Amino acid sequence: MDCDYCTTPKTDDFMSRETVFKVADMALANALCQGHKTTCMSFYGGEPLLCKELIYDAMDYCRSISRSKDVRFTYRITTNGTLVDSNFIKRCKAEGLKLALSIDGTKEAHDKHRRFKGGGATFDEVQCIGKTILRELPNTTAMLTFSEDTVPMLYDSINFLYDFGFKKVVTALNYSGVWSEAGFAALRAEYERLATWYGDKLLNNDTFALPLFDGKFINLLTPQIDEGRCIPGKLRISIATDGSIYPCTQYVGLSEYLLGNANHDHAPDKSKLEALSTEHAKELPSCEGCAISKRCDHMCGCKNIASTGFARRISPLICAHERMLVGITDRLGERVFKANA
Repeated sequence: MDCDYCTTPKTDDFMSRETVFKVADMALANALCQGHKTTCMSFYGGEPLLCKELIYDAMDYCRSISRSKDVRFTYRITTNGTLVDSNFIKRCKAEGLKLALSIDGTKEAHDKHRRFKGGGATFDEVQCIGKTILRELPNTTAMLTFSEDTVPMLYDSINFLYDFGFKKVVTALNYSGVWSEAGFAALRAEYERLATWYGDKLLNNDTFALPLFDGKFINLLTPQIDEGRCIPGKLRISIATDGSIYPCTQYVGLSEYLLGNANHDHAPDKSKLEALSTEHAKELPSCEGCAISKRCDHMCGCKNIASTGFARRISPLICAHERMLVGITDRLGERVFKANA
C-alpha cells in the first residue's frame, strides 16, 4: 500500500534474521536484568507482514531462548491486513499475538488516504479480511487515522467500526497534515457527538473501548501521572532494520537519538538513555504552569516530531487539540458520574 499520511520512509530495507535474533537476545537479557516475567516484541513497519516468515522465525527463536529462563515473550503487530492469511491467523492464536488492524472507518473515509500503490482503493479488501480476523481474533483493535478531509466522517466511521464488531478503536489525528480553523471546528463537533454516543455506551455497561476519551479519564484518576507518561526509552525501544537502537518509532533515523546497535551491543547506551529520559521527563518550557499539563500529550516526542520535527517542541495544533479534548472528556465524565451517583 501507499498511504499518503504515513510518516515511515519508503525504502527497500529489510531486517535480517540475524538482527532479529540479536534483538530478541537483548530483550530477554533486559527482562532478566530488570526481574521482569514478560517482555514484548512488537512487529512494525511499513507493513511488517512483508516479512511474514521472519516474524514466524522470530517467535520460534524467542520461545527457544526463553524456555528455561522463566521469562515469557508476548507479541504485538500493526498491519494493514492485505497480507493476512489463514496460517498467520493460526499463528496469532497459537502465540497469543495481539493484532491491530489499520482501517479508517467507512469506505469513503478509508479510501481517501489508504490506497494501493498505483492508486487503487483498499477498503473492500481490508473489510473482507477484517471480517475473518474478527471471527478468529475478536479482541483485534482497529487503528483509525483521520485528517482534515475525513473529519466530517469521524463519528460515522467509529460507529461503522463498532457495528463491524471491533471492541476497541484507537484514533490518531494526522499531526503531520495541514489543518485549518474550519477543519478544527468540524473536529470539535465530531468529538462532541462521539462523547454523547460513548457516554451512552458507558452508561449501558458496553464493553467497547475508545481510548480517545479513556486516556484522559486515566490521566485524571491516576495519582502519580508521571509514572504513566511515555518517556522515550523508558518502557520500550525501537530497532531500525539495520539494528540501530532508538528510543521510540518516530526517533528512528535521527542520529542525535542513536543509542547503539543490537548487532554488537548487548543493550542501549545506558548513560545516553538515562540522559535522554531525564531530559524528556522535564516539563516543556512553553507548557510550564498550564492547568492541564499533567493530562496532556504534549510530552509525546513522537507526536511532536511528526508535527514540528522536534521532540521537545509542541505544535499549536497539539496544544489546541488537547485543551479541547480534555474539556469534552470532563463533561462526558461528569455526565457518567452523576448518572451513577
